[in-house]
Amino acid sequence: MRLLLLAALIATMLSPPDGDPARYYIAVDTQEEAEAIADKIGGDLLTYTDGIATYTINRPLKKALRGIGIDTYNPEETAEIDGEAYTLTRDNVYYLDDFEKGTNPVLNENFQAWPFEKTEWGNTYKNNITGAGAVVAVLDTGCDITHEDLRDNIIGGYNAVDGTQNVADLHGHGTHVSGTILARDNTVGNVGVAPDAKLYVVKVFTRLDNGKDVAYTSDVIKGLNKCIELGNINVVNMSLGGNSYDANFRDAMDRCMEHGILTVVAAGNEGTDEPHYPAAFGIGLRVAAYGENGKLTYFSNYGDNANIAAPGSRIYSTYPGGLYTYLSGTSMASPEVAGVAALIYGSKDIPKNRAGANQVMHVILDNVDKKTYSYKDHSVTGGVDVQSIFHSNYIRTPQTPAATTKEQADTGQIIVTLTSNADIIYTLDGSTPSLYNGKHYTDPIRLDKA
Repeated sequence: MRLLLLAALIATMLSPPDGDPARYYIAVDTQEEAEAIADKIGGDLLTYTDGIATYTINRPLKKALRGIGIDTYNPEETAEIDGEAYTLTRDNVYYLDDFEKGTNPVLNENFQAWPFEKTEWGNTYKNNITGAGAVVAVLDTGCDITHEDLRDNIIGGYNAVDGTQNVADLHGHGTHVSGTILARDNTVGNVGVAPDAKLYVVKVFTRLDNGKDVAYTSDVIKGLNKCIELGNINVVNMSLGGNSYDANFRDAMDRCMEHGILTVVAAGNEGTDEPHYPAAFGIGLRVAAYGENGKLTYFSNYGDNANIAAPGSRIYSTYPGGLYTYLSGTSMASPEVAGVAALIYGSKDIPKNRAGANQVMHVILDNVDKKTYSYKDHSVTGGVDVQSIFHSNYIRTPQTPAATTKEQADTGQIIVTLTSNADIIYTLDGSTPSLYNGKHYTDPIRLDKA
């Protein structure tokens, strides 16, 4: 069984513990039928919703099927049980890693410290670009919804595992990721990249009896579908991943982009360019991690797994119980880029379609710092650069350009020539120019005399 690991820095790769139950799905018509099939295959019925029964089985399904007259099993195979045909699906599994415990709250002395001084985020915040109006969904282990730095920004939650609103974070990973994106500017802890953005919590991980936190592909897909259904989500952050390709997972991410939801994912922590999914799906922003020394971290994946880099070493953020801690990993780099995306969504009216999601993605990619972050013989070029994104249109007040005009006798056109020390973005329809709807002035503008 190929495993998917949550993309936070780990000391030792985890293997699936013996005896962990595999999860399967069978299409059935009634609750009674679902219970009868559980008896037939010797499994536990977890849920029955909308015609789909979910089971866990502590022995190979091949043996369970043999017991009711089916000799072989392959993913998506149609099995005949009691004369009825059912499609049995084996889910991929995501495992969490362990990391250090939380620390006591401190004043937000980290406001201008690493990593924000690297991306020059502080100047953006001072100019009232704070993500207000944007909504970010975090698909993770849940969140401490009572945390002082987060509670005022949370607008809802969904547990994709059991369909409830219980998003309690038993692990801490999701709370840390959420704080990096939008922890409030108050008197304690850290400050998020987009402290006035709103958070929708989607819990996709569950804790097994052996204490391991796992997530199934189907639950992640349910979480993504929920974000589409809500209609108000602008950005989805997924600090998770592994080595198993799943077409349904890829399709769900693509549907998010189609509905104007920009996906931001961690590149992974194996220090490799081997495919790491969902980053290797090639959808949205895929984030590698660099450290305070300006070098790619030794653990960060690269190659097709990453199209941008961000700080991912010793990131200080929120932790369950009103605490804070330092964590490292591409899991910590991804939410910084998700926060920058929230700044853009909060600043402009971005269309809720694929063109809008691509627009935000390319504004971020087209304005990277153009540095190369390397470790040994591998590298990622281009770190997230907030100043570059917002400087000309949001931070700096450019001088009014000098203009000269000349009428063309033969055509009646007026030639307008502008001169300025600043880049000039202009529109001709009366709308306010911006990076998103304006034209970059390089040549004289030709206007009809009328």
